[in-house]
Amino acid sequence: GDIHTPPTAKNNSKDAEAVFDKYTPLLPVKNSTAAAKIRVRANSSNKALSTTAILEALQNDTEHMVQFKEFVKYEQHITDFAWTMHRLQYNVVMMDGT
Repeated sequence: GDIHTPPTAKNNSKDAEAVFDKYTPLLPVKNSTAAAKIRVRANSSNKALSTTAILEALQNDTEHMVQFKEFVKYEQHITDFAWTMHRLQYNVVMMDGT
């Protein structure tokens, strides 16, 4: 949108779809006689490409995992800290009774 249009979930979703479409490869359609191609994305119904399956495959490559863990270690520290803060705040709210 332009600067006069406030962002909305619908606009954000459309923008996100455009980014995914840009980087999602076109793959041939199975059992098609035409040269039809579709964009395929992993989702929860695609068990062959689940996050768990991908992570398991990556963990088998120990050299890659050493580099990967080094790359994300600060992000992991920030995420862990954020979860700790969230749990502390939640506990305070729950003890307050409001």
